[in-house]
Amino acid sequence: MCGFFAEYRKKDINFNKNFFLLNARKIKHRGPDDEGEVFLKNFSAKFFRLSILDLSKKANQPMKSISGKFLILFNGEIYNFLKLKKNIIFLLGLILIQRSFYFCLKNLVLIWLKS
Repeated sequence: MCGFFAEYRKKDINFNKNFFLLNARKIKHRGPDDEGEVFLKNFSAKFFRLSILDLSKKANQPMKSISGKFLILFNGEIYNFLKLKKNIIFLLGLILIQRSFYFCLKNLVLIWLKS
């Protein structure tokens, strides 16, 4: 199972990036296939990915929405992702050109983020 390590802090607290990364490394065994990180003003996270269903790099995390407004770290399984994918394609009117958008809708987390 994937794993992530995150820290939320008040704006006036100093952040030690090296200490954060050292502690995050303690769960690296949870996701040997890829790792990603995000460092924001008052939030930091490190994600370790274990690829099971979608082996592509497009499913690496953290993942941003197309607008860049939203960021997601997701650890778990979306069992109805194929149904969500069909609903999204239908709602966007992409039924006839599904194959050209398949690359965007292949992985579980991206489907969830779009829905």
